[in-house]
Amino acid sequence: MPEGWAEAALAERRRTREEWIEKARAFAEELARGGDLVAAVVYGSVARGDFNVWSDIDLLLVTRSVPAIDVPAGIQIVAWTPDDFVKALRAANPIAREALAVGVPVHGAEVLRRLAQDVKS
Repeated sequence: MPEGWAEAALAERRRTREEWIEKARAFAEELARGGDLVAAVVYGSVARGDFNVWSDIDLLLVTRSVPAIDVPAGIQIVAWTPDDFVKALRAANPIAREALAVGVPVHGAEVLRRLAQDVKS
């Protein structure tokens, strides 16, 4: 194999990950214009960096109401109200826990921290 191939492969993987996170961010910002989106976080394989060509972008939405929306191809959403998110954290739901542990916030990072703090107190 040519010298430097590993570095080039890793650089390409980082670029792909950032593109996918940006796609989720753009979608979240579009939803935020409606006013109900509280927070959004990419979790799962894209957040962890172990995605592959068959992966989708797992996106947790914390929203005041769950709207009927057209989700772009390649994005898989889970939508919870803030109360449901707190309940999920208290119940040690794996999605909620992973979103906080390794997730990449794309909207409302401070709100996520505050909700998580509410669970601890």
